[in-house]
Amino acid sequence: MENIAARVKVFFYSLTHGDWYNAFSIPISLVVIFVVFWFLRIVLMRAMRDKVSPAVKNIVRKVIFYAALVAAAVTVLNGFGVNLSAILGAAGIFGVALGFASQTSVSNIISGLFLLAGRSFKIGDTVQINSVRGTVESIDFLSVHLKSENGEFIRVPNESIIKANFTNCTLFPERRITVKATFSLKAFRDWQAQVSGSSGKTVSGALQDFSPDASGCFCFVEKELLQASSCECILPSPGAKVSVCGFRGDEFDVLLSVWCKNEDEPSVREKLLIRTADCFLKPWIPSGLFISASFL
Repeated sequence: MENIAARVKVFFYSLTHGDWYNAFSIPISLVVIFVVFWFLRIVLMRAMRDKVSPAVKNIVRKVIFYAALVAAAVTVLNGFGVNLSAILGAAGIFGVALGFASQTSVSNIISGLFLLAGRSFKIGDTVQINSVRGTVESIDFLSVHLKSENGEFIRVPNESIIKANFTNCTLFPERRITVKATFSLKAFRDWQAQVSGSSGKTVSGALQDFSPDASGCFCFVEKELLQASSCECILPSPGAKVSVCGFRGDEFDVLLSVWCKNEDEPSVREKLLIRTADCFLKPWIPSGLFISASFL
């Protein structure tokens, strides 16, 4: 023990004035650096409180944190007398080599900055990138992380988003839902010819205002589809719209378009499809009139 104490005493006596200065100045400098960067982060966060998205704020926090680490590392090395010019020269050569090897990463970082500046989406939005669809979970320097409707994790590089056909499904508070239904004109004509001589007042009354041609069939289908769109979750303005989108022989396709709030979209899709089918499954309507229905 006496030998160890003697060595410690000799060590402290051997320290120069500069050594004692560094022993106290380096910790103080580190504290000052982190306090300054901490204060800078608070000021920037308050300045950007309602002006930028949370993703931009998160990136600014990371930039300030890494800048503080670099400043602290430079301060420590400088305090121990390390030649920073040689290190910076080697770092420059290494940076050039790394830049050639990581062109894709640099491209993704630049693309990410353009995405954040454009504010085309934010965390929580439902987006579709080409055939990939999901909810935005995070926005990083290199990629955007999505969660699919099946709970799958999807990573999309920022550069791919810039080049892809990008759709933000929830950017606006309201959205349109369209059902495509197919009907048989021949079944409508046969049905009308069958009931024209019938004594049933209900059936005759349902058809008496519609001609047996394509126009009359569409008017009848339009009336039934508009009744199907009378749902409490469907917005009254803009109202429901029915339009013909194509003919194939005796069959024709009709589009029923309605508007709803984003949060009601899943329930509205289900209700609208069921109500569309129910309108043409009434006992007095032949099953051949309604062929199929699906979402666009």
